[in-house]
Amino acid sequence: MKPIVLAILIPLSIGCTFTTSNVVKTGLFNNDLERLMAEFKKIEPDKTTRDDVIKAGFRLDAPNIESLDGPEAMKEIFTEQSFQAVLRDPEKLEAILKDLNRYHMVSIPYVDVTTDADRFYFSRKDTHTFGFKVTIKFIFKGDGSGRDVLIFRSKKYREINEHKTEYAFAQGFLDLAEKITGISGSVRDLTDSVKGMIERQKNKD
Repeated sequence: MKPIVLAILIPLSIGCTFTTSNVVKTGLFNNDLERLMAEFKKIEPDKTTRDDVIKAGFRLDAPNIESLDGPEAMKEIFTEQSFQAVLRDPEKLEAILKDLNRYHMVSIPYVDVTTDADRFYFSRKDTHTFGFKVTIKFIFKGDGSGRDVLIFRSKKYREINEHKTEYAFAQGFLDLAEKITGISGSVRDLTDSVKGMIERQKNKD
């Protein structure tokens, strides 16, 4: 029975892949990344208010958009360590916290990453990851008249195109055999024996 199962597994272990996706989008500009980046470039700090940003198409209450106020926004901008250093001066603490309440940060994500990996393989496993990871940030500051003025904008843009190859003698075949047949012990003994023969032959050569 086992030889028959192994004979079936060998052709199954060649050429099959599985795909996984990591997608985080907001719906802004119909999730068109090119248009999102084009509209971002038009936004000018110190000349644009929060209302202007919204009118430009950046609906800041869209899904997956993170919004931080005051001290929490500053922690994100300057890191926790730097923020704590600022707060160590008790004489200035109240004034600092009062001023920080005027700040507001919005983080807009765009993630569309796909990974294709060999599901069944013998000794070589290929993985291909591709797509985009983008984060746009806007920081607003209240000007005292009821307006929130954009004082800073940034983008983190990464196009991903990664290939990874892993080698392990008969590893894919062993994993498949274990999942389907439960005969991993005897199969691994066999492949270890074959591997040893190959290594010894290489040493002779």
